[in-house]
Amino acid sequence: MTIWSRLAEKSNATVLLMATRRLAKGVGFELSFYDMPKRLDSETHSRCLNRGLEFLIEKNPNQFLWSYNRYKTPAGSRKQKSPHTE
Repeated sequence: MTIWSRLAEKSNATVLLMATRRLAKGVGFELSFYDMPKRLDSETHSRCLNRGLEFLIEKNPNQFLWSYNRYKTPAGSRKQKSPHTE
């Protein structure tokens, strides 16, 4: 996950972190923007991004999606063969 840093360096763009907070009763979202943390000496861009994500999660841990089932088969569905495994 270093494309953001390469793009920012080439374009001299300001990098921001953005977080959404779900509002009660499904009435919408609140958007918050923060500066990306400055890279520490000898720190990789990926570690810097991780620190930024840690900051956002610490602000609202109950808003963070703690599991991501991209590669899991949903309950009740049939598992399909991948065309790439044959």
